[in-house]
Amino acid sequence: LTHTTPSRRPFAINQHLLDDVITVDDSAIAEAMALCLRHLRVVVEPSGACALAALAAGKLPVRCGRIAVVLSGGNVDWHTFRALIDNSHTRRLSGLPGLPSRRTAVSSPGGA
Repeated sequence: LTHTTPSRRPFAINQHLLDDVITVDDSAIAEAMALCLRHLRVVVEPSGACALAALAAGKLPVRCGRIAVVLSGGNVDWHTFRALIDNSHTRRLSGLPGLPSRRTAVSSPGGA
């Protein structure tokens, strides 16, 4: 992610609304982005893949059989996205329940 710390106003608001904060590393985020592209055929930006990365890393407490994760944003430039996807290792994420095992190739709109 570009920003490593929250802005002052959102941080102040979230201090009163959140019980806990979970962090994930950049490689886990890249793997979640790759999973979204390969299995769901959806492009998400790094911040939009954080919840899935945390779930896949076992950092979210799972108390029931059904979990919803919000995936959002496509605000990532193509070259950054391609580099993240090319360097990800989605084998760790592909074992999440309910995901198909298919993969899709990544290619740029211009064929680069």
